Amino acid sequence: MTRLNARQAQYYFYFSDGNGNNVTLSGRGGVGSGNVNTFIIEYFGTNPDNAVAAGTASGTYSIDLVNSTATINVTFQASGHAQEWYNGFATYSAI
Repeated sequence: MTRLNARQAQYYFYFSDGNGNNVTLSGRGGVGSGNVNTFIIEYFGTNPDNAVAAGTASGTYSIDLVNSTATINVTFQASGHAQEWYNGFATYSAI
């Protein structure tokens, strides 16, 4: 028997992009893998007033539960800024 309405896990992912900006994205799916589909915020530089909390994100995540590491492969864009791509490790937390 297959459960049709199996509960999905949801996570926040935190990382620094190639420009040194801190980015937070969100995704949902299985406990070990799923889709990143929500842009949360990107901080540009060290001034918190330079944060953009609107944008887009699309990609995938994979979580190694044994080692507590996440790998993400995403394209994201803060509103008013250039589109970026990131493929690498991210800190994560369950929502």
